[in-house]
Amino acid sequence: MKRAKLREERCYLLKLPLAPIGQGRPRAARTQRGVTIYDPVASKRWKKDAKMLALIARGVRELPTGPVALTIVQIFKRPQKDRSPKMVWQPKKPDVDNVDKLVLDSLEGIVYSNDSQVIQLTSSKLLAPAGILGQVLVHVKLEPRITWPFGLASIWDGCCCWDDELDMLRRTV
Repeated sequence: MKRAKLREERCYLLKLPLAPIGQGRPRAARTQRGVTIYDPVASKRWKKDAKMLALIARGVRELPTGPVALTIVQIFKRPQKDRSPKMVWQPKKPDVDNVDKLVLDSLEGIVYSNDSQVIQLTSSKLLAPAGILGQVLVHVKLEPRITWPFGLASIWDGCCCWDDELDMLRRTV
């Protein structure tokens, strides 16, 4: 019993039902005091919505003080003309790192105190099967073990919540 409870606390899955977008380029505006840098409206709105959803999904967990490993799966809505039932790679814009920046910024203060705590980041972009909306899945692993060689299989071993999600994704591929 204690072992299963420990596993649940050490990793969890956040499902953000938001269409993935890339972090927009910072904008600058002149003011009386000088120049102000700000986020584009779309990026600011996405971060706000993601923060709210992550806060609800996180529950009453405390913010970790140690290292955190993340896997981000960006699932994009398939174009209407493409009715394929299979999930495939999405090699078009936005760039995977721009979406990752947006996700990392929006989870700061909710999943971890500072994004410098993220010691491993794995990310993928996929097109959803026909009829499925875009979303972002974030698997959070608290204080991952270090093993050699640094393989994903060893780091994500025993994360029950991720295994179920991967099985669901495999069935659609």
